[in-house]
Amino acid sequence: MKRMFTAAAFVLIGLASCGAAPPIVSICSMDRDTKGTQVCGRGFTVQDSPYIITAGHVVKEDSILAIKTRHNIYSLYGYIVFVERKIDAAVIRTRATQPSGLPLCDPFVDKTEDIEIYTQDGKVLGQTIGATETDLFFRPEVRHGDSGSPIVSVKRQCVVGVVTGWQTHLKKDGTKAFLWSTAAPGNVLRWLVAEGDKYAKRVMEQVNETHNKVQPDSKK
Repeated sequence: MKRMFTAAAFVLIGLASCGAAPPIVSICSMDRDTKGTQVCGRGFTVQDSPYIITAGHVVKEDSILAIKTRHNIYSLYGYIVFVERKIDAAVIRTRATQPSGLPLCDPFVDKTEDIEIYTQDGKVLGQTIGATETDLFFRPEVRHGDSGSPIVSVKRQCVVGVVTGWQTHLKKDGTKAFLWSTAAPGNVLRWLVAEGDKYAKRVMEQVNETHNKVQPDSKK
Protein backbone atom coordinates (compact mmCIF):
# COMPACT_ATOMS: atom_id res chain seq x y z
CA MET A 1 0.00 0.00 0.00
CA LYS A 2 1.06 3.60 -0.38
CA ARG A 3 3.43 4.98 2.24
CA MET A 4 1.06 7.77 3.25
CA PHE A 5 1.52 7.48 6.98
CA THR A 6 3.88 9.10 9.46
CA ALA A 7 4.66 6.62 12.21
CA ALA A 8 6.01 7.21 15.68
CA ALA A 9 8.04 4.34 17.08
CA PHE A 10 9.66 3.78 20.44
CA VAL A 11 11.16 0.92 22.36
CA LEU A 12 11.53 -0.37 25.89
CA ILE A 13 14.08 -3.15 26.09
CA GLY A 14 14.12 -5.63 28.97
CA LEU A 15 14.86 -9.27 29.57
CA ALA A 16 11.73 -10.35 31.41
CA SER A 17 8.69 -11.76 29.65
CA CYS A 18 5.02 -11.30 30.42
CA GLY A 19 4.40 -14.97 29.54
CA ALA A 20 1.70 -16.26 27.24
CA ALA A 21 -1.02 -13.66 26.73
CA PRO A 22 -4.65 -14.54 25.97
CA PRO A 23 -5.97 -13.65 22.48
CA ILE A 24 -7.85 -10.60 23.84
CA VAL A 25 -6.35 -8.44 26.58
CA SER A 26 -6.87 -5.16 28.40
CA ILE A 27 -3.93 -2.78 27.98
CA CYS A 28 -3.05 0.18 30.20
CA SER A 29 -0.45 2.93 29.89
CA MET A 30 1.00 3.69 33.33
CA ASP A 31 3.03 6.64 34.59
CA ARG A 32 6.67 5.64 35.04
CA ASP A 33 7.06 7.36 38.42
CA THR A 34 3.72 6.93 40.13
CA LYS A 35 2.69 3.70 38.34
CA GLY A 36 -0.76 5.28 38.11
CA THR A 37 -2.96 4.30 35.16
CA GLN A 38 -3.11 7.02 32.47
CA VAL A 39 -5.35 5.35 29.90
CA CYS A 40 -6.71 1.86 29.35
CA GLY A 41 -8.00 0.13 26.25
CA ARG A 42 -8.03 -3.31 24.73
CA GLY A 43 -6.02 -5.32 22.26
CA PHE A 44 -5.56 -8.77 20.79
CA THR A 45 -2.68 -11.08 19.93
CA VAL A 46 -2.16 -11.88 16.26
CA GLN A 47 -2.13 -15.58 15.42
CA ASP A 48 1.31 -17.16 14.98
CA SER A 49 3.12 -13.89 15.66
CA PRO A 50 4.68 -12.01 18.60
CA TYR A 51 2.36 -9.02 18.09
CA ILE A 52 -0.47 -7.47 20.07
CA ILE A 53 -2.55 -4.96 18.09
CA THR A 54 -4.36 -2.06 19.78
CA ALA A 55 -5.50 1.51 19.13
CA GLY A 56 -2.72 4.06 18.84
CA HIS A 57 -4.06 6.41 21.51
CA VAL A 58 -3.92 3.61 24.09
CA VAL A 59 -0.12 3.66 23.78
CA LYS A 60 1.42 6.71 25.44
CA GLU A 61 5.05 7.64 24.85
CA ASP A 62 7.24 7.68 27.95
CA SER A 63 4.92 5.36 29.84
CA ILE A 64 4.90 1.75 30.95
CA LEU A 65 2.55 -0.66 29.23
CA ALA A 66 0.72 -3.24 31.30
CA ILE A 67 -1.80 -6.03 30.89
CA LYS A 68 -4.83 -5.52 33.11
CA THR A 69 -6.90 -8.38 34.50
CA ARG A 70 -10.00 -8.21 36.68
CA HIS A 71 -7.91 -8.15 39.85
CA ASN A 72 -4.37 -7.08 38.95
CA ILE A 73 -2.20 -5.12 36.55
CA TYR A 74 0.94 -6.84 35.26
CA SER A 75 3.73 -4.77 33.72
CA LEU A 76 5.09 -5.79 30.32
CA TYR A 77 8.85 -5.97 29.81
CA GLY A 78 11.02 -6.50 26.78
CA TYR A 79 8.62 -5.13 24.20
CA ILE A 80 8.93 -2.93 21.12
CA VAL A 81 6.12 -0.61 20.02
CA PHE A 82 5.37 0.75 16.55
CA VAL A 83 2.59 3.36 16.38
CA GLU A 84 0.77 4.95 13.44
CA ARG A 85 -0.89 8.05 14.87
CA LYS A 86 -2.80 9.15 11.76
CA ILE A 87 -4.77 5.92 11.62
CA ASP A 88 -4.69 5.48 15.42
CA ALA A 89 -3.32 1.95 15.50
CA ALA A 90 -0.30 0.31 17.12
CA VAL A 91 1.52 -3.01 17.29
CA ILE A 92 3.30 -4.20 20.42
CA ARG A 93 6.00 -6.79 19.74
CA THR A 94 6.47 -9.11 22.70
CA ARG A 95 9.01 -11.88 23.24
CA ALA A 96 6.59 -14.77 22.75
CA THR A 97 4.79 -15.96 19.60
CA GLN A 98 1.10 -16.65 20.18
CA PRO A 99 -0.26 -19.62 18.17
CA SER A 100 -3.69 -19.14 19.78
CA GLY A 101 -4.09 -15.53 18.68
CA LEU A 102 -6.65 -14.15 16.22
CA PRO A 103 -5.95 -14.33 12.45
CA LEU A 104 -6.14 -11.18 10.30
CA CYS A 105 -8.61 -11.18 7.39
CA ASP A 106 -7.71 -10.46 3.79
CA PRO A 107 -7.15 -6.71 3.23
CA PHE A 108 -10.68 -5.49 2.45
CA VAL A 109 -14.12 -6.27 3.87
CA ASP A 110 -17.46 -6.30 2.10
CA LYS A 111 -19.43 -3.05 2.27
CA THR A 112 -21.76 -4.77 4.73
CA GLU A 113 -20.59 -7.72 6.78
CA ASP A 114 -21.88 -9.20 10.02
CA ILE A 115 -19.30 -8.75 12.77
CA GLU A 116 -18.58 -9.47 16.41
CA ILE A 117 -16.97 -6.69 18.47
CA TYR A 118 -15.14 -7.94 21.56
CA THR A 119 -15.74 -4.97 23.87
CA GLN A 120 -15.09 -4.58 27.59
CA ASP A 121 -18.69 -5.69 28.17
CA GLY A 122 -18.27 -8.86 26.13
CA LYS A 123 -19.13 -9.84 22.58
CA VAL A 124 -21.45 -7.41 20.76
CA LEU A 125 -22.99 -8.18 17.36
CA GLY A 126 -22.94 -5.54 14.64
CA GLN A 127 -22.38 -4.81 10.96
CA THR A 128 -19.86 -2.95 8.83
CA ILE A 129 -21.39 -0.10 6.85
CA GLY A 130 -18.46 1.04 4.72
CA ALA A 131 -14.71 0.86 4.28
CA THR A 132 -11.87 2.82 2.67
CA GLU A 133 -8.17 2.03 2.41
CA THR A 134 -7.57 3.61 5.82
CA ASP A 135 -10.92 3.49 7.65
CA LEU A 136 -13.63 1.00 8.53
CA PHE A 137 -17.10 2.15 9.65
CA PHE A 138 -19.49 -0.01 11.61
CA ARG A 139 -22.40 -0.11 14.04
CA PRO A 140 -23.39 -0.30 16.91
CA GLU A 141 -21.86 2.40 19.10
CA VAL A 142 -18.77 1.72 21.20
CA ARG A 143 -17.72 3.60 24.33
CA HIS A 144 -14.64 4.74 26.24
CA GLY A 145 -12.47 1.76 27.11
CA ASP A 146 -13.42 -0.19 23.97
CA SER A 147 -10.55 1.26 21.93
CA GLY A 148 -8.34 -1.51 20.61
CA SER A 149 -11.10 -4.12 20.67
CA PRO A 150 -10.90 -6.58 17.77
CA ILE A 151 -13.71 -6.68 15.19
CA VAL A 152 -14.22 -10.22 13.92
CA SER A 153 -16.07 -11.32 10.77
CA VAL A 154 -18.88 -13.70 11.75
CA LYS A 155 -18.59 -15.58 8.46
CA ARG A 156 -14.81 -15.68 8.09
CA GLN A 157 -13.83 -15.76 11.79
CA CYS A 158 -10.88 -13.42 11.34
CA VAL A 159 -10.15 -9.82 12.36
CA VAL A 160 -11.39 -7.14 9.94
CA GLY A 161 -10.38 -4.17 12.10
CA VAL A 162 -9.51 -2.71 15.49
CA VAL A 163 -11.78 -0.18 17.23
CA THR A 164 -10.46 3.40 17.24
CA GLY A 165 -13.51 5.51 18.21
CA TRP A 166 -16.80 6.87 16.92
CA GLN A 167 -18.31 9.80 15.00
CA THR A 168 -21.17 12.06 16.10
CA HIS A 169 -22.89 15.16 14.76
CA LEU A 170 -24.24 18.17 16.62
CA LYS A 171 -28.02 18.52 16.49
CA LYS A 172 -29.90 21.82 16.49
CA ASP A 173 -30.76 21.44 20.16
CA GLY A 174 -27.06 21.26 21.04
CA THR A 175 -26.97 17.52 21.76
CA LYS A 176 -24.80 15.02 19.93
CA ALA A 177 -26.19 12.17 17.88
CA PHE A 178 -24.24 8.99 17.11
CA LEU A 179 -23.36 8.39 13.45
CA TRP A 180 -21.05 5.36 13.34
CA SER A 181 -18.13 3.70 15.08
CA THR A 182 -14.68 3.71 13.49
CA ALA A 183 -11.84 1.23 13.15
CA ALA A 184 -8.47 0.72 11.48
CA PRO A 185 -9.15 -1.92 8.77
CA GLY A 186 -7.35 -5.19 8.14
CA ASN A 187 -5.15 -3.92 5.29
CA VAL A 188 -3.72 -1.25 7.61
CA LEU A 189 -3.14 -3.82 10.36
CA ARG A 190 -1.20 -6.04 7.97
CA TRP A 191 0.89 -3.05 6.85
CA LEU A 192 1.47 -2.15 10.50
CA VAL A 193 2.72 -5.64 11.38
CA ALA A 194 5.08 -5.60 8.38
CA GLU A 195 6.45 -2.18 9.39
CA GLY A 196 6.74 -3.36 12.97
CA ASP A 197 8.91 -6.26 11.79
CA LYS A 198 11.23 -3.86 9.95
CA TYR A 199 11.43 -1.49 12.92
CA ALA A 200 12.07 -4.31 15.42
CA LYS A 201 14.90 -5.62 13.25
CA ARG A 202 16.54 -2.18 13.13
CA VAL A 203 16.16 -1.74 16.89
CA MET A 204 17.73 -5.11 17.69
CA GLU A 205 20.63 -4.39 15.31
CA GLN A 206 21.24 -1.09 17.12
CA VAL A 207 21.03 -2.79 20.52
CA ASN A 208 23.49 -5.49 19.48
CA GLU A 209 25.84 -2.89 18.01
CA THR A 210 25.76 -0.85 21.22
CA HIS A 211 26.24 -3.98 23.32
CA ASN A 212 29.30 -4.99 21.32
CA LYS A 213 30.84 -1.52 21.66
CA VAL A 214 30.66 -1.52 25.46
CA GLN A 215 32.06 -5.05 25.86
CA PRO A 216 35.64 -5.08 27.25
CA ASP A 217 38.37 -6.18 24.87
CA SER A 218 39.22 -9.74 25.93
CA LYS A 219 42.71 -9.47 24.35
CA LYS A 220 43.86 -6.74 26.70
